[in-house]
Amino acid sequence: MQPRRRDGRLAVTGIMRRRRRATLAAATLIAALLIAGVALALAQSQRDARRTLDQRFSSGSGTAAALVQTIVDQAYANDAGLAARTLAARRLQPAALDAVRSRLSASAILVADARGAVIASSPAGAQRGAGPADHLRQALAGRPALSATQRAGGRAVVEVAVPYRSRAGRRVLLVSTPKSELQQVLAPYLRRIPGIGTQRAYILDHLHGDAREVDSRPGAPFDRALHERLRGGPPTAHGTYAGGARAFSSVAIPHTPWILVRTTSAASLYAPVEGWNKDLPWALLAALVVAAGVLVAMALRAWRSADRARQASEAKSAFLASMSHEIRTPMTTVMGFSEMLVQGRLGELSDEQQEIVGHIHTSSQHLDRLLSEVLDLARVEEGRMHFAPQDVRPHLLVEEVVQGMGGLARDREIALAADAPDVGVHRLDPHRFKQVLYNLIANAVKFTEAGGEVTVRLRRDAAQELALDVIDTGVGIPAEDLERIFLPFEQGARRNGGAGLGLAISRRIVDAQGGRISVRSQPGEGSTFRVELPPDRDPDPEPDPDPVGHA
Repeated sequence: MQPRRRDGRLAVTGIMRRRRRATLAAATLIAALLIAGVALALAQSQRDARRTLDQRFSSGSGTAAALVQTIVDQAYANDAGLAARTLAARRLQPAALDAVRSRLSASAILVADARGAVIASSPAGAQRGAGPADHLRQALAGRPALSATQRAGGRAVVEVAVPYRSRAGRRVLLVSTPKSELQQVLAPYLRRIPGIGTQRAYILDHLHGDAREVDSRPGAPFDRALHERLRGGPPTAHGTYAGGARAFSSVAIPHTPWILVRTTSAASLYAPVEGWNKDLPWALLAALVVAAGVLVAMALRAWRSADRARQASEAKSAFLASMSHEIRTPMTTVMGFSEMLVQGRLGELSDEQQEIVGHIHTSSQHLDRLLSEVLDLARVEEGRMHFAPQDVRPHLLVEEVVQGMGGLARDREIALAADAPDVGVHRLDPHRFKQVLYNLIANAVKFTEAGGEVTVRLRRDAAQELALDVIDTGVGIPAEDLERIFLPFEQGARRNGGAGLGLAISRRIVDAQGGRISVRSQPGEGSTFRVELPPDRDPDPEPDPDPVGHA
């Protein structure tokens, strides 16, 4: 039976190797396809990037126009509120008009009645600016408005027309502001608009000529080429001009004859996708291809190394399992005959012979336990350890193990006690549970001096996890050995007999059940080994009618 089982494992190993090769080949093909896809996507992304830059530039103009609109709306609200408070009387007093003009720092203000006729002004005799009256008609309809460029008193002005309620009905306040003051108020906002390179911003009278209401760079010459590009076109537009050397984006400012225009050089606008910026992604892609090739080669080499290590581990485990089986057969014979000799069933022995045979029997039992541990370790490493979970009462298992280990503890003059209340039913493998507990108690007794204590504590926490503590007052474990003691054939700095397999097997048994095993210890202050087992996987298991407390 053993060769057939080994042949089956070899067949499974061959299948796993072929699957790994197929997986590696598939991964390489997928990587090549991905790189090709990245190249195509990169080319498309660079085309899309130009469109994105255009859209972002245009959206920036919309944001700037909204900012200007907010400022204008605030001016409307301030002017309307001041007029409603100060100029609501039927008969307007010159002092009130002068106070409003001073408060608004305006060159002139006028009040028109519901028909649009001027009924009062400050200074006296001031006239409405010469130019389109669209703003006045909007105000008479109940909506505040700005004028296009007007001429008043020999200078260019802009009028704000704000409707308000008075005791004589609706009236309109006309506030005349020189364009130079408008430039002082709005230009700082234009200069703070996030820009690109050589950006410049204007507020233009789009409907009535090429006048600059506001310029972010007032000292620079007006861009005539831009005016020609905008003439006759829609107020909201974007594109290039000056032979493609410059880009522009214009947006209408709502309820005004104005538009906000931003311009920049095409080289600055498209800099992120031109020149070295355009070539860099391709260079990075080439580097990625080289790196991918290196990674594939390294993965292949690592896979081969891992395969060799796995084969070595499997050979070691198979050797241990085979040798343990081979040795156990004659060992059973030695144990049987030595026991018969010790019991005197094969004749009387002298005292010296009885002592020698006793040593033989004790040593053969120790060797049998060592072989059992080696077999368990081999089963765990090969994934062949069998678990048979049952609904059990863990406190009964603890009591059984503590009673079974009582003799060993008494021989070493160590007090062994259990603090294991009834924690209810838990689903686990009782044989493996006791095996772990036997190992932990044996380890605690082994490293505890005579007169010491070993306590086994059982609890269930709020998350329904089962917690098992084995606490001793022994020599303790140095911090650098806390992890090493869970390795096969390892013990702490102070060796005290045994092969060093008990803790290694216990950890693998606990890990295989989804649990955790840990240790807290300091030299000279004893150790606490904790086992935590997860709650039942079935949230509402049907317990056995008579949960067991022993294997």
